[in-house]
Formats: sequence, C-alpha cells, structure tokens
Amino acid sequence: MRKLITPLFIMLLALTGCDNNDFLQSEDKVNGQLKGTWKKVLGSSTDPNEKWNFDNGTLTITRISNDPDTTVIDHGKYSVVTKFSKVYVTLSGFSSEWLQYSDLNRQWTIAEISGSVLYISTTNPTGSIISREFVKN
Repeated sequence: MRKLITPLFIMLLALTGCDNNDFLQSEDKVNGQLKGTWKKVLGSSTDPNEKWNFDNGTLTITRISNDPDTTVIDHGKYSVVTKFSKVYVTLSGFSSEWLQYSDLNRQWTIAEISGSVLYISTTNPTGSIISREFVKN
C-alpha cells in the first residue's frame, strides 16, 4: 500500500505545485481571468483592429478606428468548460454578415490565459486551424 501512496502523493504535488499549469482549473477562475477587454494582436496589416469584451457570458467585438468612435461589429455569448487538462470557451450567437465573425460560433481551446495574454485556437469544418491572440487592455 505504501508503494502506491508515495507515487500518488508525488504526482499530486507536481500537479498542484506549479503556478502556471493548466491542470484542474475551475470554470470560475477561468471566467475571472477572461473577464474584461482584450485587444486582438494583429497577424498582418490587413487584419482588423479589434477589441473583444468578455462580460458575464456576453462577448462584444468592436472595431477600433482612428477617431474616438468605435464600431460594434457583433454581440454573442460565451461559456467556459474546464476538463482535467484542457480549458474551452464556446462562442455562439454571432451573426454578422462578415464570415470571419459568424465563423466564430464554435468551441475554442484556450491554449494560454495569463494576466495579460490570451491565446485561443480551433479547427474549422475544412480542417484548418484558426487562432486568435490577445493582450489585456
């Protein structure tokens, strides 16, 4: 019995001892980290300059322009699900006529979420990987 308890105890310490692990995260903790405004990191000069605001299950995407006004592109819903070693955010309800926004309606893997960085990815129906990277605003 002792031979079983010692390895299990060491594994438990290893899983809980790391500050930056993705194991055993609660949905409330992830929702707390996600809540707020995130500025999308531009992948190219043609990418739209956007802010995503996560707030109590509602996601609002706005286009940032040079003038003081910003344009709301779309509203949708989000929900967080945590598994043993994975964290997912499901986006739904996006209906903008621009395909890139209606195409958001799916489950995304949260690859990284820390104090100032959010990185999500998914696979679209054709098998291509879609990813978005954000910095906390």
